Amino acid sequence: MKNISILAPAKVNIHLDIIDKRIDGYHNILSLFQTISLYDKLLFSRVNKSNAIELSGTPEITLQENIIYKAITLFKEHTGVKDGISVSVHKQIPQEAGLGGGSSNAAASLRALNYMFGYPLSKRKLFEIALELGSDVCFFLISPAATVSGRGEQIKPIKPRRDLLFAIIMPDFNVSTSNAYAWFDDERHTLSFKRITRAKLRYHYKSASPDRWPFFNSFLPLIRKRYPKLNLIINHLKEFAPLFMSLSGSGSAFFAVFNKNTVPESTVKCLEKSYPHFLLAEPLDKIPKIEVINNT
Repeated sequence: MKNISILAPAKVNIHLDIIDKRIDGYHNILSLFQTISLYDKLLFSRVNKSNAIELSGTPEITLQENIIYKAITLFKEHTGVKDGISVSVHKQIPQEAGLGGGSSNAAASLRALNYMFGYPLSKRKLFEIALELGSDVCFFLISPAATVSGRGEQIKPIKPRRDLLFAIIMPDFNVSTSNAYAWFDDERHTLSFKRITRAKLRYHYKSASPDRWPFFNSFLPLIRKRYPKLNLIINHLKEFAPLFMSLSGSGSAFFAVFNKNTVPESTVKCLEKSYPHFLLAEPLDKIPKIEVINNT
């Protein structure tokens, strides 16, 4: 019997502009997504229990609320697959951090299942299911880096920069995405950002040094106001002269951008010592491949 192993990468939002709230309750955005070298690992196998779905490695989430379970359920509904499925998850991406772990897990699940059962669904159908699961899920099916607009379904791949290094700090608090959007809706009249077009977003990302990026995150002033610890992190990071800093998604993960080839070792050591939940990650230039494991 063949098992399927797949890596689900995290992402950072290098830019996140929340434009307005839609009549369907979602929000229109313009964002720049970049996958990074931080992964959850998912192992899929078939089990001899018709229609069973077994999931391990995510005990903090009930089965029915888990987005992996939801992805498997939708895949089965759209394909008629009756086989029992078992998934083991090795989590590395923190939850409620703005790093897209759940969305990436869902996309990886759809890719793995489609491969396991001989590609019964077209890329377009997978995309439709992904959008039903969540606004960010579609991105993880399409490209390692992209500009993203609409509610997340308008994706234009962009060539990832390979000269960057992301220093990511996970503070000791989490942020609910739904809460963050509610705060934005309540206070958007107090926020002021200089809008960037998609064309200029792509141009600056590809051509400019990060210390000249005009990018921003609409959530950042809201999160800073509610979580003063984030201000301490930002002020501390400034001491190391990063090229760029921002919040990823609605947080709580905060990242600083350095040149991959010139970041001082002393900077890395100091950040490692200062923050128990610190990591370095590189931008990815490929969607992780599916790996087949033969059990004998």
